Amino acid sequence: MAAWRKSALLKDRRAFIEHLQRLAAEGCLWLVVPLTEDESSGLFRCSKCKAIAPDAAALYSLATHIEFEQEVLRTIEASNSETEFDFLVSRIAEEEPTPMVCGKCCPRGKPHRHDLNHAF
Repeated sequence: MAAWRKSALLKDRRAFIEHLQRLAAEGCLWLVVPLTEDESSGLFRCSKCKAIAPDAAALYSLATHIEFEQEVLRTIEASNSETEFDFLVSRIAEEEPTPMVCGKCCPRGKPHRHDLNHAF
């Protein structure tokens, strides 16, 4: 069994939270996270227009996403193994459905790029 690289995971998560906080400080309110190829194999409906959306992406308020990432950070700190961490994070992610948005309903008003997140 490979050693759990907790310190690297903590460092990466803290850096990501700092990035999100910089976006918030610049006035961004929303974060759109396009689905990865393995996530986008199903049919998703846009939470706003209810249409089936092949370009579906998760839409989060930036403040909510920062809170989520801080909770994940606390979970990393409290976990004793990668298995425990994976279990606890999956429980966090299951607590609330992810709001989905299609390119037409995206507050940014542009199609989603699948190679990066966009904030606005």
